[in-house]
Amino acid sequence: MGLSGHSDPQLALAVPTAEPLRLLPADEAADRKFSESLRYGQLRLRKRADSGIWQAVYKHPRTGKVREQSFGTPLKKEAEKMAANLSAQLTNGKMGLADGTIPLVLLVGNYFTAKRGRIKIKSFKRLMTTQVRFSAWLEQTHPDVRLAKHLTTEIVREFQNHRQSSGLSFRTVNNDIKNLHSIFKWGMRDHLVAFSPFDYSDKTGTVDLYTLSRDEADVYTKTEYLALVDEAVRQNLLLIRDLIVVFAGTGMRFEELAHLRLKNIHWETPVPTIVVRAQNGWTPKDAREVKSIPMLPEVQDVIRRKMDGRQDGEAFLFTNTVDNKVHEGWTLEKLKGLFPAAGINGGRRLFWHSFRNYFVIRCLKSGVAVPAIMKWTGHDSASMVLHYAAAIQQGDVFSEFRKVS
Repeated sequence: MGLSGHSDPQLALAVPTAEPLRLLPADEAADRKFSESLRYGQLRLRKRADSGIWQAVYKHPRTGKVREQSFGTPLKKEAEKMAANLSAQLTNGKMGLADGTIPLVLLVGNYFTAKRGRIKIKSFKRLMTTQVRFSAWLEQTHPDVRLAKHLTTEIVREFQNHRQSSGLSFRTVNNDIKNLHSIFKWGMRDHLVAFSPFDYSDKTGTVDLYTLSRDEADVYTKTEYLALVDEAVRQNLLLIRDLIVVFAGTGMRFEELAHLRLKNIHWETPVPTIVVRAQNGWTPKDAREVKSIPMLPEVQDVIRRKMDGRQDGEAFLFTNTVDNKVHEGWTLEKLKGLFPAAGINGGRRLFWHSFRNYFVIRCLKSGVAVPAIMKWTGHDSASMVLHYAAAIQQGDVFSEFRKVS
C-alpha cells in the first residue's frame, strides 16, 4: 500500500516546509504581496514584499475564522519563535495568551499551583515573598499594569532601583530579579508568555544584575573583626563585643541569637553546642529546621558569662539595659559607631548579617567540608555556601595554594 502525501493538520510539527499551507482562497495578486511563504505548524508564515515584515495566517480554534497577525519583525528567526508559540496555542486551543494578554495574576497563580509540592519549602516561600513584594510595589507605583505585555523592562529597572535605594544589598535585589524571572521562564515553557522582562541572561537578557566591587563586598575581614572587638572593649560596649564574637563564631542570624535561652545551650555534647529550633512565640526562618552549632572557645566564654547566675531556662541570654530581648536596630547603630575607629569605610554595606558571611568564609578557608557548613548555617545548597568564596581576598589566594602544595 502506498503512503499518502496528506497529513493530519492537528499532528503537524512546528517545522517550516517548502509547501505553503493555503488557508485563504487562491489569489495570485495577493500572493505577489509576499516575497516568502511557508507552512509552520498550524499556520502559514509569510513575509511582506513591501515592508519585509513577517506575518501569520491561521484559523481561530474557536470561531474557525481566518485571521492575519503581524509579528512586527523582518528577522526570520524571531518570526519563527513567535510562530512556534502561536502554533502551540492553536494546537492547544488556547488563544490570546503568549501574545502577552494573560493577566499577571493568572500567570503567577498558575505558576505557584504547578510548583507547590515540587520544590523545597524554603525555595517556595522565597519565591512567594518576592512576588508579594513586587505585586505590592507594582500596585502602588503602576496600578494600570495588569497584563503581562504591560510589564516592561523599564518598570523592572525601576523596581531594582527602588529595592536597592531601600537599603537592601545588591545580592538581595539580584535574587528578586532571578526569582521573578523563574516565573516567566516557566510561563514561556508553558506557552503562556513569549518572553521575560526579567531576563538577565548574557544572550537574550533585557536587564542587568548588580555587580559588587571588592570595596562593596558585604563581609568583614579578619583584621576588621579584631579591630571591632578591641574598639568595643575600649568604649566599654561589652554587649556589642559579645555579639560580634558570637556572630563571627557561629554564623547565626540576628533573630536566632536574640531568642537564645538557657535551654538552647548543651554542654554535655562532645563539643558544646547551641541548638536553634522553633520555640514558644518564635520560629526560625524554616519552622522545621533544627541546627546544632558547635561553639568555638571564644564563643563558649561569652555564653558562660551570659549564663552566670541565671536559673530560668526560658530566660533570654542576650538582653538590653532593661533586661528585654536585644534589638537589632539599636545594636546595629552601636556597631556602626565603631567603624571609624576600626578603620572601616562607613559607605560599605556591612550589617550584623555580614558576620554570618565572615563565618562561612572562615570555615571554607579552614578546609571545613561544605555539608558540615550547611548543617551549621542552614543553607539549602552547596552553591549558596560557595557563593561566599567569591569574597575571599586576592591576598589570601596564595596562602590557600600552600594547602595544596
